[in-house]
Amino acid sequence: MNEASVCESLIILGVKGLQICFHTYLYTIYSHFETLVVTIFKDFYLYMETQRFRDTISVANYRENIVASSLARTFRMCLNLTPFEKTQTFRSSFDYLLFDPLGDKPSMKIEQQDSWQIHSEKDSSFCIELLTYTSSGKTAGKLSVCDADYFNIVAPNIEKLYLIKFNRLKDYIIYLEDQDALNIYDSFSSIEDWKKKHDTNPVKLCYLDIMQCLYDLKGSIEVYSFTDLGIHQTLPKTI
Repeated sequence: MNEASVCESLIILGVKGLQICFHTYLYTIYSHFETLVVTIFKDFYLYMETQRFRDTISVANYRENIVASSLARTFRMCLNLTPFEKTQTFRSSFDYLLFDPLGDKPSMKIEQQDSWQIHSEKDSSFCIELLTYTSSGKTAGKLSVCDADYFNIVAPNIEKLYLIKFNRLKDYIIYLEDQDALNIYDSFSSIEDWKKKHDTNPVKLCYLDIMQCLYDLKGSIEVYSFTDLGIHQTLPKTI
């Protein structure tokens, strides 16, 4: 091999080496850029999800405050919106407490649920959560974790609320389930579809026909209109 051939081979090898280095450099830059973009969008998504959750909790607390204070005023009782120990930030067993400081009336531990799916008392159903599917498994629903005296179902679309004795409601649902007469919906088979349509974790729930409940739970359910309770403002669903 003459000197010219050697030089030509070295030049070719040098060019190929530069190409490899250049491609490696570009790939490294692209990889870092891709990682940065993914991280930014992931953080932004988590921020938006967290902010949306905070907004949802905030507006739910507002609705709860309005309804609870209206009930306290109607029943001429005092209201405690934070009935939990100092070491806790919330109480999972019920939402708020109505009490008589003079001791003439029994206190009322109330769990509230806002039901936006109710558009007509005659044609709609109460929707009761039985369990929730989370990333770590299953979480028991309100029937299992609550220690309330009353379950307060608020129906903003028809401006009514249904105050139901909690234990009576629980026994009623258990009875229907034992009789194989409980209308159950389980989102477990369509979790991804549920997540696309709703702001909440997938659930297993039951539907109770309102008119049938009013008949079967007579004496254990009280119905109030917003006018009865002096609720004149709109209860917002979202911010």
